[in-house]
Formats: sequence, C-alpha cells, structure tokens
Amino acid sequence: MNVEKLKELKLDEATEKFATMLFNDVETIVADGKKGLAPISEVEVKFNELQKQLNEKVGGTNLVELQKQLDGVLLDLKELKTTKPLVNETKSFGEQLKEKVLERKDAIKAGAAVSFEVDPGLMTKAGAVTMTIGDGVTGDVPRKVKLPDIFAPAGKGLWASGLIQEIPTTGNSVSITELYDEQGVPVFHDETSASGQMSWLWREKNFKVKDVSAYTKFSKNMLDDIDNFIAQVQMLLMRRLAEKMDATMITGNETTNPEQFNGLATIATAWAAGGKKTYKPTEKDAIEVAIGQARSNTGYPNAIVINPTDLTNLLIAKAGLNNAILQYPAFDGTISGLQVVVSNNITAGKFIVLDSERVKLHVRTPYEITISNSADSGDFAKRLMTINVTKRAALVVSANDYGSIIYGDFSTAKTALTLNT
Repeated sequence: MNVEKLKELKLDEATEKFATMLFNDVETIVADGKKGLAPISEVEVKFNELQKQLNEKVGGTNLVELQKQLDGVLLDLKELKTTKPLVNETKSFGEQLKEKVLERKDAIKAGAAVSFEVDPGLMTKAGAVTMTIGDGVTGDVPRKVKLPDIFAPAGKGLWASGLIQEIPTTGNSVSITELYDEQGVPVFHDETSASGQMSWLWREKNFKVKDVSAYTKFSKNMLDDIDNFIAQVQMLLMRRLAEKMDATMITGNETTNPEQFNGLATIATAWAAGGKKTYKPTEKDAIEVAIGQARSNTGYPNAIVINPTDLTNLLIAKAGLNNAILQYPAFDGTISGLQVVVSNNITAGKFIVLDSERVKLHVRTPYEITISNSADSGDFAKRLMTINVTKRAALVVSANDYGSIIYGDFSTAKTALTLNT
C-alpha cells in the first residue's frame, strides 16, 4: 500500500485527508498483526470500514486507483491470515503487555510517555465473580465522584443569633456605671413646699472579655486532595464556637469557671409563683406567671428560650378529658406573645423568659482565624497544618436589669401553681 500515491490522484482535500488517515491506520494494524501485536479480527474490521467509506466518498477513475490500493491491503491481509492465524487471540493479557513493553523499552528508558493497547476481552473476569469496592458495593467497579461537601455531625442549634445584639468593642474589658440603693421619691407639692429629695449610690462594674476557641490539625494531603477542605473545616469550627458561646450565654458561671462569663440563667431572677394558683397548671401557665413577674420588675419580656422537648409538650397539650381539642392554638412562632427560641443548650424542663433589649454581647474579635504549619514541634516535618479559630466577647447585663430575666423549672412551677380543692 502506497499512501503517497493518493497525492497523484488529485482528490479533493477532505477526501485525501480521510483516505490517508484510514490507510495509515490499516497499515499500522497490519504491521502489528504480522508482529503478533494485534488481533486479526481488528485488521479485518478496519479494512472493511475503509473500503465501505471510500466507496461512498469517491467515484469514477479515482475509485479505480484507490481500489488498487485496497487490493494491496487485501493481499497483506490474506497473507497475514495464512501465516499468523489468530495469533493474538490465544495470548494472555500478561503476554501482550510484556510484548508491548519490550517493543517500546527504548522509549521507556528515555523517560517518554508510552501508552499500550491490549485486547480488552482478555481482562474480563471469568464466571460470576464480583468485585467489592468501598463499604459493600458489589458488581461493576464504580467510577467515584467526590462530592465537595463534608458531612459533619449535627450541631445543637443556635439561639443567640438575631436575639442578642452584638456590639463591637476595642478594649479587653467593658465598663458600665450602675446606680443602686435608690432613696427618696418624687413628690407633688405646692409652690411653697420643697421637692422630694432623692439620692443613689453608684458603682463601676467591669466585664472582662473572654476567649472561646478551638483548633484542629490535618495533613497537607487532606488540604490537597479534598475540595474546599480548609474552608469547610473553618466553617465547622466557627459553628462549634458559636454553639459553645450560646451555651455559655445561658449557663455560664464566672464564679465556678472564671474563664467564662455569667450566663442568663446565672444572673436571672428565679421564677416565683407570687401566690398565684390555678387548676391543673401547665407549662404555658408557668410562662404566663414569668411574664407577669418580669413586668412587675419593670421589664418588657419579648422572648422565651426553651428546649425542643418542652416546646413539643406545649404544642400537643389537650384541653379537657379524653378529647383531642388543642388547648393552645398554634401561633406564628410565638407563645403568649413571646418569640420562641428553641435550643438544646438549655436543659429540658428549664426555661428563660427575658427582655432581650437588656442584654448585649460586646465583641472584641469576631472569629479570628489562624493557620500554621509549625504550631508544634515536628509539625513542619510531618506536613501537618493547624487551623485555630477564636472569638473574644463579653456578655454585659446591668444588675438593675436582672429582674427582666426570669429563669424557672416547669415541674417546680406547676407544683407551686397547683390549686388543691
């Protein structure tokens, strides 16, 4: 077969290019077949394809000349089938691969990129053999696609966001001035009498900015191989910090844990029945009494922090005996007019009714993020990375506003409210 002969036929450019490509393909396969490097069936397929497509594309005298070229290929093919019958069909995958490697050993030694093609049928497992991939996936080998998200354990949920106002601060402590021990009252009087004299004691109170932080270590390989790894770990750490901040804003106790600030349950006024009684009191009755208690202390409660279990108890409470009438209709996210904040950070059975306007979180550093590859001795050599996230803040509430925050226990409250008849 003489590919150069094609140029003498003065074919159009597209036909000449097509014919040249197929001639070269068949010539290569015939040569490989003679060396035992390609199955004869593949040569026959290529030959038939070439003849069919050329017949469709070319006509007239050009077809006669091209047919001569095809006849030359046909002779080579007949010779191949006579001298090397089915040479490759009997060779194993390993034998074919070995021949390919030996044929291209010079290129391999020179460091060139080399690719091999072997009969794919020889790689198929015989019988009903299955392959196990990963954690119990059987059958065909899957082509894995790595999803970008990291699926982290569920958190406890946040409650402070959107309820407690955050205010930036530039110091490491926040100071307020409180007036207390009020004496005297205003008086009505006629024009010849004196005004009512009043006086207060005053004090300065400091709230120290406290740190909450967490860090994690990971290998450089994880950073390289997992999409958005560092960003997702960073977000996970920030969420965990926010949850810890939320929990401390509820139950923090600076006396027993100086590294914390005092939370709402610590500084709150304890729930008290105030002599009130009712028939078969419920959780909602306890909340109503807490609202009245806060208002008596000149507060204007606007929210309740409650555990999910207790919220469910409120929503499914029935009125009367053996009937299915809901005692409390469903409101749009409120109970007794209060915004309902649901959090696992408050213990089941406990509740806080508060005026959130009296509480401020003064933030010194909102999520400071530090990344290092030498946080500890040996980290650099081990290619370990450390990411640390820190938030610094102080929870500020004046003692004058403690009466606007009521902390209670549903079981204790219902017992105290029970009317015995």
